[in-house]
Amino acid sequence: MADTGALNPSEHFWFGQMVRKGFVPTPEQSDNLVWLCEQVMEQIRSIYSQPPEIVKGWDPEDELHREGLACDFRLSGVPLVQLSYELVMSTMPIARAYIEPDGMQWHIHVEARR
Repeated sequence: MADTGALNPSEHFWFGQMVRKGFVPTPEQSDNLVWLCEQVMEQIRSIYSQPPEIVKGWDPEDELHREGLACDFRLSGVPLVQLSYELVMSTMPIARAYIEPDGMQWHIHVEARR
């Protein structure tokens, strides 16, 4: 997965939204990101019938996002407490899901277990 501009991690998510601008993930990090998108983010999109607004995907300068197994996002019209609870209780491979501040807004941080 060297050319991240030509490949997308899954059907509805693309590297431009999932990778911090100016950085290129390693092949292992890219594989994790693909897995995260296919196994978690695509399911979230399907269950809630809307695309999540990605706040942060892979980021080499953020310890929780460095491996490609974490994503911060928002879903319009879904209360964050309800969403975090439903994600943790789901059968998706989610290790943790919790609410995080983002300036004047809030989002869900989800970490997948592979």
